Amino acid sequence: MHSSSESSTSTTAASSAIVDGRADPDGLDERLRRVVETRGFLALSVTPRQLATVEQHLTTALALTQFSVEAGLIRHMQALAAELGASWEVVVAADAAPAGSADRRRLNQLVRRAMPRLMCEIANAREPLLLTHPGLLARYRQLDSLAGIQEACQRGESNAHVRRGRGGGRGAP
Repeated sequence: MHSSSESSTSTTAASSAIVDGRADPDGLDERLRRVVETRGFLALSVTPRQLATVEQHLTTALALTQFSVEAGLIRHMQALAAELGASWEVVVAADAAPAGSADRRRLNQLVRRAMPRLMCEIANAREPLLLTHPGLLARYRQLDSLAGIQEACQRGESNAHVRRGRGGGRGAP
């Protein structure tokens, strides 16, 4: 399968053009279709006010399946904590612990161990994905994992597309 190395951040005006049905002066709709067809990777940035509308447009117009990175990471962290016999309440409490504390270090270790599972789930998706809510990746300093997804897309090994909002995420586990 052919791959695409396109990676970009859209402007608010371009996102509005999609949603409002106006002419697409930047050719964004066609560019998005090409990225999906070539199993590429494209990072979009939209204002929080536009998130729901843009997500709806992308999932409908491009037949993308929405995938919350935040929910996926938490799900894999919960499963791993259970396998290790750790209480989820302890994990959540560790998120509030000071940065250099033993609890925070254990939390960061849990996150690092859960990340390969999350990346595998994303990379093995059969349908094109619209990745949403990547805020926990930033919180836990795992944004580099998006580069791995982008590389997998370039090799034609993944169906992931990222959309992120400007502003805060939903928060910690």
